[in-house]
Amino acid sequence: MKHSREKNYSSFGETFRNFREGLGMSVKELSDLSKIQIRHLENLEREKFIELPPLVYTRGFLYKCSGIFTNGDILSNAKNKKKLKESGNCDLSREECFIALLRLYSAGKRVYESANFGAGNSRDFPNSGEKNSNNSIYAINSKHRGFLPSALITPKGILYFATSFFLVVVAGYLAVRFIPFVFIPQVIVEKPVSENVIVNSSSITFEGRAKWTSSLTLDNSEVYIGEKGEFKADINLEEGVNIAIFRARNIFGKGVEVARRIVYIKS
Repeated sequence: MKHSREKNYSSFGETFRNFREGLGMSVKELSDLSKIQIRHLENLEREKFIELPPLVYTRGFLYKCSGIFTNGDILSNAKNKKKLKESGNCDLSREECFIALLRLYSAGKRVYESANFGAGNSRDFPNSGEKNSNNSIYAINSKHRGFLPSALITPKGILYFATSFFLVVVAGYLAVRFIPFVFIPQVIVEKPVSENVIVNSSSITFEGRAKWTSSLTLDNSEVYIGEKGEFKADINLEEGVNIAIFRARNIFGKGVEVARRIVYIKS
């Protein structure tokens, strides 16, 4: 029996079984080829929706089987290759076959859950406003070609996800390694401006701004940094030459030092 794009099917389980039997395959042979457990295939054909795994896995089952039904998969042995080559079972594309099965599965599951749990309680297929009070018949036609549900898990999708994750990790690593060298802390002393100062007072006040700095000290004493990076600090001087050293650090531990030479001449 050869299925055409115009043919309609009355139920999901019947359609799935027709595809398999059209290839002359037993459930065990389909299980061996698809690597799907026999119990899942039997539950699909018998429409035992409550015993099937969540939709994300069931979609994977349907997509895998669609590839086999349409001769789209690389076959594992010569026997299966010969069967599929001689059967001429399905002239649909893999995507068309998958969409047809998924639509019928959706309709059948809605009917099942409506009958057992009440209307609108489907976990896998939220109510979309369409009326599905019976086993709807869906025509398989070429308008579905090339369409795949976004939630379908495929090897290509997993590869894209793994590649994206790897790139994010690499970018994060490079950022941690190189940002400290790009955003080096800066300490700008605005008062007094000169690096060498002569005073006749026993103390001096420094004012300025700090950029990209998480901590700032003056002669090992913590200096408060305002919201805009401004700071103000006093130190006591000894008679003669004094060296005041600012030490700034960013969150990565990268630091700089800024020194000022102050000569205190007692009057």
